[in-house]
Amino acid sequence: DAGGPEYRIWSHATFDPPILATAFARHDLYWPHRVARDLRTIFELADGMTGHEAYLTTEPLVLHHALHDAYREALALRVAMERVNWT
Repeated sequence: DAGGPEYRIWSHATFDPPILATAFARHDLYWPHRVARDLRTIFELADGMTGHEAYLTTEPLVLHHALHDAYREALALRVAMERVNWT
């Protein structure tokens, strides 16, 4: 977006951004709705990268642990962005 924020809020699916936006709003913090992005879209653009393939890592991470899930998603996003030359 021309003149818009230089950041994006990435999530796997569209479930989390509205919850986060509500929590942030309680503290008078807001972001434009257009900054939200879905990881599934970039995975599809990255040569049909599957969710399973996206999350392969040799690091010992615990499944369904919020911090580990966020880290795993960040790693997958980096791989997908490299595949579509968005680095």
